[in-house]
Amino acid sequence: MVVQGIVLCLLLSFGYQDFKYRAIYFFCFPILLILGVVVGMTMLPSEDLATNTVWNLGFLLSQLLMLTVYFSIRQRGWVDITKDLLGWGDVLFLVCSSTFFSPVNYLLFYVFSLFAVLLLVLFYRVTVKRKMSKIPLAGMQATIMGMLLILDWNATSINAYNDDWFLQYFI
Repeated sequence: MVVQGIVLCLLLSFGYQDFKYRAIYFFCFPILLILGVVVGMTMLPSEDLATNTVWNLGFLLSQLLMLTVYFSIRQRGWVDITKDLLGWGDVLFLVCSSTFFSPVNYLLFYVFSLFAVLLLVLFYRVTVKRKMSKIPLAGMQATIMGMLLILDWNATSINAYNDDWFLQYFI
């Protein structure tokens, strides 16, 4: 319970830092990664946690590679997506979050959180009538992840580390 509380506080601090400063202190990422492993090991055998994390990181790497290729083709030259398009904090947050989910749940978190961030940014543009120069992606995703983990830790029917709810439709 204490570790879960620390995880939630850390995720809230990600949100606060990213909204206020458009940056997150670097030392927060290794802490979140370690806490993700600690929480994961209470939920799964270490081999399963490692397998899930490797699958999640493989998915993330493929996404980053596809984004790099897409923007490089579009710009007709090599584009470093972490320079102007995606911050290192966003990438590091997604790496850390890979320890908190099974592969299907990570994919759903990734897609849902990106869609939710898109809707929130569009809502901001319509209501405030100006563009955000930088989107606090990691902060928004951390806030969403915090809400999902609260649901996971308090509802017996939800398990972020298990894909059985999804796989039952295909077996």
